[in-house]
Formats: sequence, C-alpha cells, structure tokens
Amino acid sequence: MVYFWGKHPDMFPRPPEKTSIWLTSLFDIANGEELSDFELLYMLTLSLLFVIIITLLSQYVWSRTQDMLKHKPSGRKKPHR
Repeated sequence: MVYFWGKHPDMFPRPPEKTSIWLTSLFDIANGEELSDFELLYMLTLSLLFVIIITLLSQYVWSRTQDMLKHKPSGRKKPHR
C-alpha cells in the first residue's frame, strides 16, 4: 500500500495544512531530506492503521457470518408422518 501511495500520492487524502505545519515544527524538520523521511513514516503509519482496521473489520464480518451459518435453518422441511 505504501508503494502504491508513493507512486500515486494524489489518490490519497492529504493532512490538513495546520496539522502539517504542526507536525513539521514538532519534529523539527529543516530540509527536504528530513521531510521525505517524515512523509515515508507518515505513509507507513497510516497504512499500518488502515491494514489493522480492515483486518479487524474482516475478522468481525467473518465471525458474524460463521455465527449466522451455524444458526441458519437448513431450509428443508421435516416430513409429516
């Protein structure tokens, strides 16, 4: 995901300008090389959070689906005797 984000940065949301300025001053970024390193760290962090969220949602959906399949009626009617 980071590779794709690096190749197509316009496809992903940018942080608000105030947040960017705050982060730049917080990490004391003085030149382009440090900014590039920080951008990579930012992309890695957000990608990791995205993967964690997608994994947790997938696990939740999978467990709900399995629970529904266990309790689902078979659809067959019992023969009357």
